[in-house]
Parts: sequence; structure tokens; C-alpha cells
Amino acid sequence: MVVVQLPWFVRSGGTRGVRVRVISANLRYGRADADGVVKVVRDNADILAVQELTPEKAELLSAAGLDETLPHRALRAC
Repeated sequence: MVVVQLPWFVRSGGTRGVRVRVISANLRYGRADADGVVKVVRDNADILAVQELTPEKAELLSAAGLDETLPHRALRAC
């Protein structure tokens, strides 16, 4: 495994990649603070992955400004 994966982690003389910031948030079945989540994402993330997202919390995240912060999404609230 090391022989195969080591080149992925060791920098070569090639061009630099693009920095992407990802946040993963467990919303505790809709109990997380929507405004707080959006603020953290706005300041620190390019991609947000959420777990335990309820339809109601998805609406609250949109109302808190998540749609403007991250306009592209794939959503499956349950």
C-alpha cells in the first residue's frame, strides 16, 4: 500500500493543486443551529457534507443563507 499511495502524499516537482476546504457536520437529526452552521461554512468551507439532515433543517439552512454561500448542492434530506 505504501508503494502505491506514497506518491499521492509526497510532493513532486509538478504544478500546485487547488486548495479545497471541506466541512462535515452531523446535524443531530435537525438539532444543530442553522445560523451557526452557515457562519462556519461561510468563513471556512468550499464544500459542506451533512449527516442527519431533516427536511425542516434543510429549509432553516436555506433561510440562514446557505444557498447564497454554497449555491450548488445535492440534497437528500430524510
